[in-house]
Amino acid sequence: MKVGIFANYNKPHSKEIEKTAEKILKSQNIELLYEESDIYKNSDIIITVGGDGTIIHHAKKAAIYNKPILSINAGRIGFLAGLEKEEIDSLKNLINKNYKTEKRMLLNVSVNNKTYYCLNDAVISKGAISRMIDLNVCIDGGPLHFRSDGLIAATPTGSTAYSLSAGGPIIDPTVENILITPICAQSVGARSLVLNPDSLIKINVDKKNNTDAFLTIDGEVAIPVDGDIIIKKEKEIYVKLIKINDKSFYKILSEKLKVGE
Repeated sequence: MKVGIFANYNKPHSKEIEKTAEKILKSQNIELLYEESDIYKNSDIIITVGGDGTIIHHAKKAAIYNKPILSINAGRIGFLAGLEKEEIDSLKNLINKNYKTEKRMLLNVSVNNKTYYCLNDAVISKGAISRMIDLNVCIDGGPLHFRSDGLIAATPTGSTAYSLSAGGPIIDPTVENILITPICAQSVGARSLVLNPDSLIKINVDKKNNTDAFLTIDGEVAIPVDGDIIIKKEKEIYVKLIKINDKSFYKILSEKLKVGE
């Protein structure tokens, strides 16, 4: 078995956790790969050491090669983590495949003639000027209008991230839906929408107020919006998250987000 490792050294204790993981994996005669150029292609499993941002970044690349990915939490919340640092000895279960994988859907987001994969959320937000933006949203041919600070299109995985902070619902991550949540909308009637996974969403930024807008995919690079944004479920590629411990999604909600306390 070949395992590729990525560690985010900006996170406290990540180097220490990585070294411990390496020792355990080598004791199981697992070959470790580090070169990023071919690591996704040549590894059987990808491991990240860091927070949710680290696994989100690498999970999308691993998904292209249909490779499962495991995150060891070295961040604060680590909602997507398959292992906490105190559970690291469970890495031995990889060799006998004593683990589960969860399929997580991606969004396919097109803007400015480029396409991006999205695991958490795609956020349309205003620029530097403190002014609301007008968004014309067409869902399966049905027109909607939002005047707000922005709009979040999230996967069920991303329902516990920015969308939740903006008042959106929590969706079981194994369910396939698309979630639309306005950010600080002017109208009190503007609420989150849970859409059919086959929905086609077209978003146009109304330029009448001369307000620039940006699209951010999974909290990474901000893209100036020039033209329509097309969002739909990615039908060919899925992220496969490895779960070694037996914690349910709802137990994680209770422990990490204090839901239900």
